[in-house]
Amino acid sequence: MNGDSGTTARSVERIGFLPRFGAELLDLIAMWLLIAVSGVGVWAVMSVAGTSESVTVASVVIVGVTLGVGYWVLLHAHGNQTLGKRAIGAVVTDTQLRPIGYGRALGRLVAEIASALPLNLGYLWPLWDRERQTFHDKLAGTLVVRRSDLPTGTPS
Repeated sequence: MNGDSGTTARSVERIGFLPRFGAELLDLIAMWLLIAVSGVGVWAVMSVAGTSESVTVASVVIVGVTLGVGYWVLLHAHGNQTLGKRAIGAVVTDTQLRPIGYGRALGRLVAEIASALPLNLGYLWPLWDRERQTFHDKLAGTLVVRRSDLPTGTPS
C-alpha cells in the first residue's frame, strides 16, 4: 500500500507493450539527438584545441556514453519518468509504488541488457505477463504504471 490512500500496486493500471514501445522510440530519438549534438560540440572543441583524432574520438565516445547512461538513470531516478514515459503519462516505481532511486535506476538500465538477449524477447514480456512487466522490470523489481493512478502527493 502506498500512503493511507488505499492505493496498492494491484489497483493501478500497468502500461502495456504498445505505449511502452512508443515511449522507448521517443526516448531513443531524444537520447541520440543529445548524444549527436554533444558529439559534434566535443569534436569541434577538440579539433580547435588541436587534439589528436584518437583522443578526440575517445572523448566523444566517453561523453556520449555518459550522457546516454545519465539520460536513463537521472530521469528515472529523479522524476520517475523519461521524456517518452512523460508523453504517455507513465512513471516507473518499485513494486510498492515508491520512487526507484539512483541505484535501482542504474540496475534497471543494466538489466535491459538481459531484456535485449536474445532477440529483444525481454522487451516483449509485457505481451504475455499478467503484471505487464518487461524482463528488466522483473529483474529490477519495478513497475511502469499510469501516473494519474497514483495518489496525489505521491513522489513521482
